[in-house]
Amino acid sequence: MNGEPLPLKHGYPLRALALGWTGANCVKWLSRIVVMDRPYEGFFMDKVYRVFQKGQDPKEGRTVMGIKLKSIITQPLPGESLPAGRIVVLGAAYGGEHAVARTEVSTDGGASWEPAEFIGPQAPYAWRQWQYLWQVEAPGGYTLMARAVDAQGREQPMRSEWNVLGYGTNGVHEHTVAVRIV
Repeated sequence: MNGEPLPLKHGYPLRALALGWTGANCVKWLSRIVVMDRPYEGFFMDKVYRVFQKGQDPKEGRTVMGIKLKSIITQPLPGESLPAGRIVVLGAAYGGEHAVARTEVSTDGGASWEPAEFIGPQAPYAWRQWQYLWQVEAPGGYTLMARAVDAQGREQPMRSEWNVLGYGTNGVHEHTVAVRIV
């Protein structure tokens, strides 16, 4: 992991991942494999790896499975102070079991959106890197946002669907920066 031997807490000596699914479903230590004709019943699958609301029996909630469509801004950093001019905004988007078709960036808190450009390779079940070249001349505070759209036409929501354990949060995040004149 990250160029080092896989640590015990992450499943040493080997861990298999189900691509497109959350890591919660990737059991860390196997001593046997059992084929069943019904869903497994146990503490984690019945009470923890579930999307449920306050007051609801966790077992009645949806099982956590795929990772939802999401995007992030990685540069500039939140709260960073930047010189006016051309600013490179970098980020990544993830579509889970569907490819990311496009990513859009807002520099005005979501009032308007512009397309970002994909950079680097596209691979199934992988984050897709993108960039947006932003020309800004006026100093002040700006709220940057990014949103992804997948190949099925589904758009990342502005707000996440709330649940007790916070699984699947994928709402658009505000990313504020200050632009100054140098």
